[in-house]
Amino acid sequence: MQDLLGRWRSRGRDWEQRPYYPAILDIAGRTAVVVGAGKIGEGKIDGLLRAGAKVRVVSLTATDTVREWAAAGRIEFEERAYETADLEGAFMVIAATEDNATNVRVFEDADGKMNLSVREVEGELLCVSQFTLYGDARKGNRPSFVDAAPPEQAQPLYERVRSALGAQGGEFGARMRVSLVNDGPVTLLLEA
Repeated sequence: MQDLLGRWRSRGRDWEQRPYYPAILDIAGRTAVVVGAGKIGEGKIDGLLRAGAKVRVVSLTATDTVREWAAAGRIEFEERAYETADLEGAFMVIAATEDNATNVRVFEDADGKMNLSVREVEGELLCVSQFTLYGDARKGNRPSFVDAAPPEQAQPLYERVRSALGAQGGEFGARMRVSLVNDGPVTLLLEA
């Protein structure tokens, strides 16, 4: 305990003067679900394994270490997008994704604040391949598409992004009509 208090103090925190909610959980033998298996997820998984949890991981990607743990049977690992059903039977759930698009809080909570992510509202993402979004209209009267990737290069990129987001998508290169209702007074640009 002294080690822990020393680390807190080194970060400018003081147990005696600021109230903390300590959480010491006995998770040995209990199921813990981790969504995300990148570097952040790997650290969470390691801690859960050390505490004796049964670890189930769902992620579209994984570090080599996480894959080794799965191959050795130390964890259950499913390489796919998260689904609500993944939470069944879980004692603990940790969201450890590094994906800004699914973590950004753009949906209103009960107080009307933009404080919920698409995952928290059990929403879905739609990824539309639309090359015209890369049109450059800074010069002249007609957009230029000379910097847009050719279809044989763009399609694998589109599929990779769609898959990483766990998003629905249409047929690449097809003419599509998408109807949607935008809710809210904001437009966000998410950059990787």
